[in-house]
Amino acid sequence: MLSTFLLTYEKLEDRWDIKWYIWKLDSIFPMQKLGKFIKERSIKVKLWDAPNETFSILWVTNKEGVIDTYDELWKNIKQPYKLVETNDITYNPYRVNVGSIWIVKSWLKWKYISPAYVVFYADEKYLLTEYLYLILSSNWFNETLRANTSGSVRQNLTFDLLSSLEIPVPEDVKIQEKIVKTYNDIKTEISELENENQNLLKEVDNYLMKELGIEIEQKAKKKFFCVGYEDLERWDVLNFINKRNSFNKYEYKKLSDIYNFKSRKWNKNNSDDWKFHYIEIWNIDAEIWLNWHTELQIREAPSRATQIVKTWDLMISTTRPYLKKFAIVDDNYDWKICSSWFSIIENSDKYDLDFLKYLLQSNYWVDILKDNMTWWLYPAITQKALENLEFPIPTLDIQKNIINWINNIKNKSKLNGERIEKLKVDLDEKIKGMILDGKDL
Repeated sequence: MLSTFLLTYEKLEDRWDIKWYIWKLDSIFPMQKLGKFIKERSIKVKLWDAPNETFSILWVTNKEGVIDTYDELWKNIKQPYKLVETNDITYNPYRVNVGSIWIVKSWLKWKYISPAYVVFYADEKYLLTEYLYLILSSNWFNETLRANTSGSVRQNLTFDLLSSLEIPVPEDVKIQEKIVKTYNDIKTEISELENENQNLLKEVDNYLMKELGIEIEQKAKKKFFCVGYEDLERWDVLNFINKRNSFNKYEYKKLSDIYNFKSRKWNKNNSDDWKFHYIEIWNIDAEIWLNWHTELQIREAPSRATQIVKTWDLMISTTRPYLKKFAIVDDNYDWKICSSWFSIIENSDKYDLDFLKYLLQSNYWVDILKDNMTWWLYPAITQKALENLEFPIPTLDIQKNIINWINNIKNKSKLNGERIEKLKVDLDEKIKGMILDGKDL
């Protein structure tokens, strides 16, 4: 992008905002205004005569632009909604630049969407819907979208603004088809790798349960149940609804009987430094240990910054533990400060913390952690409740064998993840090259 440029008055179009003139695309294909090829579905349907009938309502998220549905009684909807057709494109005009756009698939036709969304369709004799979608949803076209949204606080891509956009349009529809096929082939490979990773994670869970000899006895949940006063341990209902029966080949032991929980206090008022390195829950990726930390001035230290961690500690997030924010500390984070929202177990040659980490991240034990959460200001498990949880703990040799097997699966998953990220980057660049420069056509 140029920092300065010259624009003569006679070249001014009907817009005066600078960004409109900065972000201009060049392509080997003719640049055409979308208004030549698209029409808006602006008709709004009123169904006041069916107040007790249920209708499927669509909405578009900004994650992959997925359209989701929910059912609603029309009497609960206070405004007329738009009816969508197969191959319509719909987007949130305020969030299209963060991915809130999608094609209506055949199984979603004749459903309804809020009038706040823009809905339109393309003349496929000249412009394929999928070709148009992959341009509008691409990273490389995103700057053009941003440059063409109006408003200073809440930017809005109206249908009129959309119609004024210029995109490269190959006159030969077969070229558009080839670009779409290339796009779909790579997306299919990404999807297959993502499915494989999901299956690998299930495999880890199944293996862990099998090796520990755990079988879950499925019981139908009851709408009503009775608990004797003498059996009360806690007062929250979930703790009793979700009681599980399990059978195992290892003795169950309390975590506090096996592992050394550690609290190394840190007080900013006693520090001689003017800055410190701080670890919060969102600094942890459940699959790859700690991945970053924040450098703060001592005076900016939040009240939760109360603990010191050392290399090979296991950090267990006690707030929202179902997010699986558990990590082993490596050398890069030795003697850093962390939030009080973590419980810390120090390393020992008597046990292997990788084993405990994998155990805590299994779906079976995540459910147990959830059952033992309190719901005061936010969902969390107290350290006392965590220490009192009972786990099947095999010998150290067996723990290491389990860890080695799981690590092999995790490595496969990691390689798949790296391949997925590379494909996503390559996909955007490849399609950009095909459309703008005619590469590989």
